[in-house]
Amino acid sequence: MDDATCGYRQVESRENDIHLRELVLLPAYQNHGIGTTILLRLQAQARERAVPVRLGTLLQNDAVRLYQRIGFRELERTQTLILMEWRPPTPAAGAV
Repeated sequence: MDDATCGYRQVESRENDIHLRELVLLPAYQNHGIGTTILLRLQAQARERAVPVRLGTLLQNDAVRLYQRIGFRELERTQTLILMEWRPPTPAAGAV
């Protein structure tokens, strides 16, 4: 952000999905829309490819609210992780 390191992300663009392995922002850069922008861009890429975006996050991670707000849903829960997914909307029947 403005040539400053604010965090990092690790994304795998796989054949059947886009997997967000890590999204880490330094505390000073959280709650400024950076994470939302990154996720919306991943969703746009997924929409173009017609594949889901998947991620796993720690149970205690406050980012769960962000993921839910922009359309991710919980798929599974382990003792430590929440596995989440966002799927692009399917075209309406008869749409061109």
